[in-house]
Amino acid sequence: MKTCRLALALGGVLAASGWAAAQAPAFDWGVQTGLQAPLQGDLRFTTGSGLNPELGLHADWNASPDWSLRTRLDLAWFSSGDQQSTALPIQQAIHTRVRNGALGEEWLYRPARLGGAWEFGAGLYLVRWTVASTDRLQTADGSFVASGSSTWTRAGQGALAGYRWNRHLETELRFLFSHYGYENQPTRVASMNVLWHF
Repeated sequence: MKTCRLALALGGVLAASGWAAAQAPAFDWGVQTGLQAPLQGDLRFTTGSGLNPELGLHADWNASPDWSLRTRLDLAWFSSGDQQSTALPIQQAIHTRVRNGALGEEWLYRPARLGGAWEFGAGLYLVRWTVASTDRLQTADGSFVASGSSTWTRAGQGALAGYRWNRHLETELRFLFSHYGYENQPTRVASMNVLWHF
């Protein structure tokens, strides 16, 4: 009888432990890389419409098979831009380089009816923009050069859709909306990324 009670108690403890392990949130982390492009506005006018490199890190808390919370850090470098104007007797050439870093939190949903591989999400971010420029003026009296760098930290919002190919590999399309500059110009950026989960 004692042995039976002990076996039942041990079985209950093991079952409870197994239930707790099944219910415990799973964490994973990884890296991502991709290409992004400005979609419109002043940022596209300044840097052009080409593709630009993006790198980052992420950490996922898989609260359930359907829902995840992702913290991510992204760094992006945009193509340099050149603007020239000739208004005699002054000629002006501006060379600009833009980069940003974004720290954000994303909520991801994986519909079970789609097999759990597709995911859709939304995110909130803090985006730090850095703009470095060189302004060269050519006049009848000679040339003058001024250079400097400015930074702004702005809130951002995002939307994404992704596909999880296996436990490690994921691809996503993401849109990030923010503002930058002294005049708080809106920015719209699209990126296609590959994520690797360890």
